[in-house]
Amino acid sequence: MPRFTRAAVALAIVSLSAATALAAEGRFERTLQVGAPAAVSITAGSGNITVTRGAAGTVTVRGRITDNEWYGEGATAAIRQVEQNPPIVQQGNNVTIGKIADESIAKKLTISYEVTVPEAADLTARSGSGDVIAQGIGRDANLTSGSGSITASDIGGALSASTGSGSLAIDRVRGELRVKSGSGDIRATGIGGAASAETGSGDIRVEVSGTGEVSASSGSGDLTITGARGALRAKAASGDVTVDGTPGAAWEVRSASGDVVLTLPATAAFTLDARSNSGRIDSKAPVTVQGDLAKGTLRGEVRGGGPAITISTASGDITIK
Repeated sequence: MPRFTRAAVALAIVSLSAATALAAEGRFERTLQVGAPAAVSITAGSGNITVTRGAAGTVTVRGRITDNEWYGEGATAAIRQVEQNPPIVQQGNNVTIGKIADESIAKKLTISYEVTVPEAADLTARSGSGDVIAQGIGRDANLTSGSGSITASDIGGALSASTGSGSLAIDRVRGELRVKSGSGDIRATGIGGAASAETGSGDIRVEVSGTGEVSASSGSGDLTITGARGALRAKAASGDVTVDGTPGAAWEVRSASGDVVLTLPATAAFTLDARSNSGRIDSKAPVTVQGDLAKGTLRGEVRGGGPAITISTASGDITIK
C-alpha cells in the first residue's frame, strides 16, 4: 500500500476515534406528584417521545441527551447542565417538559423522552423530527411530529395527530379521531367516535366501531373504510375507494381515476346516485330507477329508498355488493 494511502487511512481512523471520544451522552430521571386530572405537555426538537400509562398521581420523566452536532467540550458542558437541571416545570397538576429557554444550549442537544403519566391525564406531545408514541392515555391526546411517525393506542378520550411526512398507526380510540399526514400512510382501527383522516400521498385504512361521521381523503393513495354506520365522505384523487358498512346517514364517495367498491348489508335501504364517465356500474342491490337512463349513470331507490349514497369516478368502475 502506498505511503500516502496508509497515511490517509490512519488519519481517518484517528478522526473517527476522536469523534467517538468527543461524542457525549447524558441521562436524567425525575418523579413528580400530581392530582387528577393532570395535563402533561412534552416538546422535543429532534428526539423521540414515548408516553405510557403509569401509577396514579405520578408523572415519571426519563431523558436521554446526546450532542446534536460537533460541539466538542461545549456540547459536553451543555449535557451536564441539562442533567443537573432538566427542562421540567410543574405548576400544580400541569407538567411542562422539554422547553429549554437558552437557545445556545438547546441547539447543541437532542433529548429523547420516556414518560409515564397517570390514567387521568391529558397529553400534548410535539417532536420536530422524531417519532411519537402514546399508549394508555386516559383522556385527550394531541400528538405532532414534523417528519417522524406517530403511533397511538388505547386512548380514552379524543385524539388529534399530525405529521409532515411520516406514517400514523392508531388503535383503539374511544373518542373522536383527527389524523393528518403530508405524505405517509394512515392506519386507524377500533375508533369509537367520529373519524377524520387525510394524507397527501399515502393509503388510508380506517375501521370504526361507532356511528360517528367518517371523513377520509388521499391525494394519490387508496382508501379502505370498514364499519361505517353514520355519515361518510371519502375522496381519492387517484386511488381506489373501498367501503364496507351500513348507511345510516348520507354517504359521498368520489375517486378521480380509481375504482369504487361498496359492500352493504342485504337489507340496506338507500337512494343511489352513481356516475362514472368511462367505467362500468354494477349494482347487486335492486335499484328502482328514477328518471331517464343515461350512459354512465345509475339513479334510483333501493328497497324503498333511504340515506343518499352519491358515488362518482372519472375513469374507474363502480361496484355495489
